[in-house]
Amino acid sequence: MKLMKNDVILSQSMQDNDFLNNNMKEVVLKSGAVIKLFATQNVDKQAILFIPMIKEVDLVYVPLIKHFQDDYRTILYEPNLSTVKRIGIEDRAKEIINILDSLNILQCNIIAWSDTCSTAYYLGKNYSSRCLSITFVGIADSYNLPQPFQFLISTLSKYPLEKVFPSRISAYFMSKCLGGNHISYKWIYEKAKRIPNFTKLVKFSVIPQLIDHSPAKDEMRVLSKIICGDKDFLAGPKSSHKMAALLPNSYGVDIIKNAEHFFVYINHEEVAFSIKRFFNQIKIND
Repeated sequence: MKLMKNDVILSQSMQDNDFLNNNMKEVVLKSGAVIKLFATQNVDKQAILFIPMIKEVDLVYVPLIKHFQDDYRTILYEPNLSTVKRIGIEDRAKEIINILDSLNILQCNIIAWSDTCSTAYYLGKNYSSRCLSITFVGIADSYNLPQPFQFLISTLSKYPLEKVFPSRISAYFMSKCLGGNHISYKWIYEKAKRIPNFTKLVKFSVIPQLIDHSPAKDEMRVLSKIICGDKDFLAGPKSSHKMAALLPNSYGVDIIKNAEHFFVYINHEEVAFSIKRFFNQIKIND
């Protein structure tokens, strides 16, 4: 029987998840924190660091890692998150600096997807000397989900609903919000509902990336590129162009056709082409 497109994607996701599980190593950072880290050993190469959301979706970066790992030192890590205290974009940025210091990397290229773009933006704004470039794969000037999801996010962030909101319910709402024609909401739901304390994780470690994002014109000056999907509900072409207008050293917006929220994974060949072209432009203009 011929596999449906979604079945092929799900099969590939299992392989990519295994790739990470087999190559993540426990590392003690200079701060004393212990994290799991993927880093290629070609230390003589320029580095690319991919900013993760939660470890369960780290696999979306695997095709890009494989594409760039021969020419760059590629780095991905499992972030230290919390289900009891707020982890904001400042905390995440400091963790990245800790990782770079521990790996003796003075500067690197940053690639971020979805709401992790807010951490990348904060990093570029406050630690510009550590960033050679930033590629925003799905960034908006303001992250606003469709209703009623935006209302749920706002309410959960303000009130202790995590005490009464079962993880299977929050997993269902998130999967319906993120799912589409390319990634089935059922697949997202099955993964999300298995994450321990999922509602608490979303409240304390995911939502802050959405609501802390408050960019202003000309404050982030790192060389940057925006890539967006034309059907991405979170950061479509309109909001991507608004964001690009705030960045004085932006190399513009590349729009990928028929691309939904998970286009960093589904359309990884087009994303890689756009990033590679951006890197080549930087070298030419260097």
